[in-house]
Amino acid sequence: MAQREIDELLNNNKGKFFTLNELAKALSISKSSIARALRQMRKYSAIGFKEMTNAYGNARYVYGYEDKK
Repeated sequence: MAQREIDELLNNNKGKFFTLNELAKALSISKSSIARALRQMRKYSAIGFKEMTNAYGNARYVYGYEDKK
């Protein structure tokens, strides 16, 4: 269910990457549902993701589709 909504949001915003919290807020879906959907999409390479670290050294993933020109 959430995979379709995530895919539509990311397709409409190609080149922009979102954190799990941003996706949950934009789609009004619980974080656990978004996390489960993202895990499946990453497993089958259906989504792009990058690992980002903040100033404290904590790693977090951001998700999106590359904007291919």
